[in-house]
Amino acid sequence: MSKLSIRNFALPLRYIRSSLQFATLRRTAVSAASTRGISSSRLTSLFGISSHYISRLHLLNGSRKELYRMYSSGLPEHKLIPMPALSPTMEHGTIVKWHKAEGDEVSEGDLVCEIETDKSVMAFEASDEGYLAKILTPDGTKGIQIGKPICVFVENKEDCDAFSNFKVEGKHF
Repeated sequence: MSKLSIRNFALPLRYIRSSLQFATLRRTAVSAASTRGISSSRLTSLFGISSHYISRLHLLNGSRKELYRMYSSGLPEHKLIPMPALSPTMEHGTIVKWHKAEGDEVSEGDLVCEIETDKSVMAFEASDEGYLAKILTPDGTKGIQIGKPICVFVENKEDCDAFSNFKVEGKHF
């Protein structure tokens, strides 16, 4: 019977073919003592393949751009910022004022906007660095549910233009 080595642990291939989830659970149990976090790619963590080899395999079949488009629908890498829960009883909020405009650089701790909760007006500060690519809810928008996207952040200023006509599709909260 053929075997596939998963770091220091080998599973018969028949188990992997019938249940990839079984192999993943067994692999996780074996490496529980590891100090390293689980890799973002299940292929790299499950089979010990480096992401370099996965990229090279993909490049044989197509361009690197296609790899990213498969996940992001042609938009640059971005982060949807949801309406935060600024108090324990808050269910929805109102954007009082944006202190950053589209295209502005945002540093960690910068005041991005003011949000009115059920009790008071509170400051919403950036937790990451980047650029404010798109404001999805303008000043004065009332009744925004917690978790609903209010803006889009990107890492590079050049990527801001790609979001000029961006709209949130579907339910993101």
